[in-house]
Amino acid sequence: MLLLAIAHAAPALVHTKDVDRVHRADLAGPDRAALVREDWERADLGLPERFADPRRVFYSPGTDGTWEQLRGGDWMWRLRITAVGAAHLNFGFSTYAMPEGGTLQIASSDGSEAISRPFTAADNKEHGELWTPILRADDALIEVVVPAERVEDLQLELTTIGVGYRGFGAGGDDKAGWCNVDVTCEEGDGWWDEIPSVAVMGQGGSTYCTGFLVNNLEEDETPFFQTAEHCGLSSRNASSLITYWNYQRATCGQGSGRFDQFNTGATHLMSSSGSDVTLVVLDDQPDPDFEVTYAGFDANGEDATLAVAIHHPSTDEKSISIGYGGTERTGYYSYSSGNRSHVMVESWDVGTTEGGSSGSPLFNEDHRVIGQLHGGYASCGADDADWYGSMATSWDAGLADHLDPENSGALVVDTLVPWARGLDVAPESGFASQGAAGGPFTPDTTSYTLQNDGDEAVDYTVSVDAGWVALSLTEGTVAAGDSVALDVSLGPAAASLKTGLYVGTVTVAFDDDEATREVELQVGEREDVLSWDMESEPEWNAEGGWAWGIPSGGRGTNGLPDPSSGATGDYVYGYELDGGYGPGLDEEHLVAGPFDLRGYAGTELRFQRWLGVEGAPYDFASVGVSVDGADYETVWVTDGEVDDGAWVEVAYDLSAWDDEAQVWIRWTMGGTDRDVEYCGWNLDDVVVSAIVAGSGGVDAAFDDEGGGCGGCASGGSAGWLALVGAMGLIRRRR
Repeated sequence: MLLLAIAHAAPALVHTKDVDRVHRADLAGPDRAALVREDWERADLGLPERFADPRRVFYSPGTDGTWEQLRGGDWMWRLRITAVGAAHLNFGFSTYAMPEGGTLQIASSDGSEAISRPFTAADNKEHGELWTPILRADDALIEVVVPAERVEDLQLELTTIGVGYRGFGAGGDDKAGWCNVDVTCEEGDGWWDEIPSVAVMGQGGSTYCTGFLVNNLEEDETPFFQTAEHCGLSSRNASSLITYWNYQRATCGQGSGRFDQFNTGATHLMSSSGSDVTLVVLDDQPDPDFEVTYAGFDANGEDATLAVAIHHPSTDEKSISIGYGGTERTGYYSYSSGNRSHVMVESWDVGTTEGGSSGSPLFNEDHRVIGQLHGGYASCGADDADWYGSMATSWDAGLADHLDPENSGALVVDTLVPWARGLDVAPESGFASQGAAGGPFTPDTTSYTLQNDGDEAVDYTVSVDAGWVALSLTEGTVAAGDSVALDVSLGPAAASLKTGLYVGTVTVAFDDDEATREVELQVGEREDVLSWDMESEPEWNAEGGWAWGIPSGGRGTNGLPDPSSGATGDYVYGYELDGGYGPGLDEEHLVAGPFDLRGYAGTELRFQRWLGVEGAPYDFASVGVSVDGADYETVWVTDGEVDDGAWVEVAYDLSAWDDEAQVWIRWTMGGTDRDVEYCGWNLDDVVVSAIVAGSGGVDAAFDDEGGGCGGCASGGSAGWLALVGAMGLIRRRR
């Protein structure tokens, strides 16, 4: 069991973030000369290109690495991997089962590079494996954090490390040829529905090709991914597939591509050598933020009048190639019709293809895929032919079973652009207005645009849950490619509202989706109801290192120093005014209160902050609120390093505690680990502000007279508390 493994590893517990004291596994760097010689031999055998040398290893938390228990009880396991001279590294875990609440993160040991997201329990798959994208470093730190009660459930075995020596922006002689054209050049204009469907792919931590998301006749966004059979994906290794989306230059010929948008893992569905086709289904749909598309196809087998290839030559940034002479159905490497298993492009007029382009889609003049690249003679120095496995041949070889499971008999579908379906409502921001009771309110109207970027008309309805909001539209239809304007205004009923803070929601519903925008009306001015300028000592309860006084400008072992005076005046309330906060600290609190907030709405805490703290999961600083002086709800807590180095005004919404008879506010320093000390908290000019209810009392602000509250925020309103919970407690300053 893993708990026994932790006990075995206990002597290695170092309680340090110094990576030089973390267990290190050293691999030999890449022998480029020998690997290039092997690559020539692989090319002669028709094997896919390589970007890394896969090393077979075995490392696990039970046998290797360094364990450390963090403040709060979580356990952290780390392992450092080096391969001096590697262009990049990637990691294959043949066993991966992450308990709920656990994370695996991989970064360079110096922190300059990192895989863009942590891996979590959401990455647990039936095949039990996890393969990572590349990390452009030769010295990596693998870090796992697991809740103490779930450590025994962690299963992790690292068995493959890909030591990179070429491709993926490594430079040298492996760059794509000079004649390739970036998709972001003008030649790519008009193909932006298809370009996002194409990805550079890696498998087994070693080999690469190009592939593409392909639409199906159900158009249900199933993440079918198509490539060439000779790229080597099979039922044995599909779990190792990595697809990199939007790896392309931002502008024509300028900059480098990104590696932070990826999918990992797949299930093999079918392959056929006759047309060199493989189809897999990805373990997960691509993140909607990646804005990928699903390429349409034409399996009729007819010749095209235009040939367009979108591909990744030599794993470089995405390129586009164009053949104005169209295509011809032939046999593989045949200039005559033969068995018609392939589609020949006799020559390219724009760009070319190279190693790494294999598996990429060929589009016809109707923007539909008619084949995927098998091989050919084309290069920057050779105006010669390429051959693509025919979509028509692949269809009959088993592709239809997956892309047309209902056996509809249709052979054509257009590219699916998920984000173009339905309506886009812009802007994304809500509407906030303010004014004295009775009005006028400023602003009194805002406009939204309902844009339909799809190719079909969309019906919509608009509603609002507040009687003081007026809408210019309640229903209608937006034609394909068209837009309509929606005005959201304060209606006549707003003038009848008494002092308070009111919140409503506008909902635009269409198809099976909806978009919501918040409307907020502040009736009455927010004013300061409590304040401390720190020039005299507040009667607050201070623990441990908390003290009132003049800060010395001292510092901890890391980070920027304390101030030498307040934001205004000389005095502050701070933690260890003469330096850093110290190692191995338990939580120590500064508590203000209790305060009576009855009769207040839209309460806000505002103060000047000068804070230095290393951040989670090592050190913490937080702000909390309580109604009994014992149980505190966290309003804000550090989730990373904070190193202000100057006074910063911050504000936190306390509306959830409006109308409470007793409220305590607490600032907390700690806990902290046993090394790395920053300067800690410094506070000045602390203010509690609120809208003071009118003569009718706070309840009068929320009755149904004069148009009703319709979603007001105060006085124990369950609707408001639910809204605050959904939004989070930190709100924008007004």
